[in-house]
Amino acid sequence: NMGVRLGWAFFTSNKNRFSVAASKEDEKSAVFNLKDAEDAVFLEAEEKFLSWRQSKDYLAVAQSSLEAVRARAWIVRKQYLTGKSSYFEWTNVEEQLINAQKQILTAEKNLVVSYISFLNSLGTMGEYR
Repeated sequence: NMGVRLGWAFFTSNKNRFSVAASKEDEKSAVFNLKDAEDAVFLEAEEKFLSWRQSKDYLAVAQSSLEAVRARAWIVRKQYLTGKSSYFEWTNVEEQLINAQKQILTAEKNLVVSYISFLNSLGTMGEYR
């Protein structure tokens, strides 16, 4: 009688070879998910940064518009006081001035909100929530 024994190590250091392969695949998947999440964070931060810049530029435009309306209101007010302009024109220009001032307030609020949103997207405002 003679026998041959063939052995193949199914377990290596107390780990199943198939579970090791599955763990390596899980690790690759986790790394991919981490990079995907990192890209999402960067894209959101970039979007919030551009929104903040847009709010800042809009505020500059609104301030320029306010100065123009303020100058026009001053001229029409002087014309009204000297009788060269009508009451309706004067009230119309004053209403435009009030609306321009409201636009400035809205633009300033939007600038602050977009800046805080940008900081939140970076994760730097978490302790202030």
